[in-house]
Amino acid sequence: MVVGPGEAGKSTLIARLCPGAINLHAGGRTVALDHGTLRAGGDAVL
Repeated sequence: MVVGPGEAGKSTLIARLCPGAINLHAGGRTVALDHGTLRAGGDAVL
């Protein structure tokens, strides 16, 4: 989770770290979503 004051660069940080993230703008706020899969020993964690 990334939180902070407006115009602090949170969306830019997420875009740099997670190029496939989706940014949604609702009610003056940005909500960024990302997902991934971790595989270890044949098991997958989503």
